[in-house]
Amino acid sequence: MDNLFTRKLQLAFEQIRNPKNGKPYTDADVANSIGDKTNPSHISKLRRGEIENPRYSLVRGIAKCFNLPVSFFFDEEEIDPETLHLAKILRQQPTLKAIALRATSENVDATTEMKVLLRVIDAIIESNKKG
Repeated sequence: MDNLFTRKLQLAFEQIRNPKNGKPYTDADVANSIGDKTNPSHISKLRRGEIENPRYSLVRGIAKCFNLPVSFFFDEEEIDPETLHLAKILRQQPTLKAIALRATSENVDATTEMKVLLRVIDAIIESNKKG
């Protein structure tokens, strides 16, 4: 089955690396990150589209694992590379991650806020390269 959640989940697995080892996430990595008795086979079924309506707490755990807003998995618009790039940066910068999580919890349009934050981060990186 090819549903929106499955496509977005697969995209996260393809694009975001595990910061612990720099490799793609495995089903076991995600299941262990979520805890709550989630097992790798359940994650695998989600990736294959065999489970169409995962519970919200599971989606929230998956989003947290990948440092993505929960809305990522349900937004009809295709995710742009800029947002995934931001997720990678946030995984390595706890302070920036806290800012992004605060923005998403305050019901701010997360994608817009993340894009703005990404531009600021890129400007800082460029400035540091020159300086």
